[in-house]
Amino acid sequence: MFKEAVKLRGESIRGQLNGTIPSTLEGQKLKPEVLINAENINLLTMGSDDVGDVERKDEEDSPEDWIAQMNAYFEKQKIIKHNTIRRNTLKMGLSFVMMLSVLGFAANYRRRKI
Repeated sequence: MFKEAVKLRGESIRGQLNGTIPSTLEGQKLKPEVLINAENINLLTMGSDDVGDVERKDEEDSPEDWIAQMNAYFEKQKIIKHNTIRRNTLKMGLSFVMMLSVLGFAANYRRRKI
């Protein structure tokens, strides 16, 4: 089932790229006869469409609702990544300061010992 779904999706993408299949929802509504027929594909047998924290609540979600959910998810991931970079930069800075302190202590200790 999965291979068939991927094959049909590939045909759809190829058609959209070469212009034989409209790539927008509005264009597809105007020309439903040129769309790839995937009626024999049962998506429920292929598992859920969870993406991280994003889960489609019901089958009536519009594409715009799903896109909004995905945008919120990616915005959250961007914030997490930014915070991780900030935290790692802070750790590196503190490590550098500690290293300089240890080197300074070692240099002073050696001078006093001689």
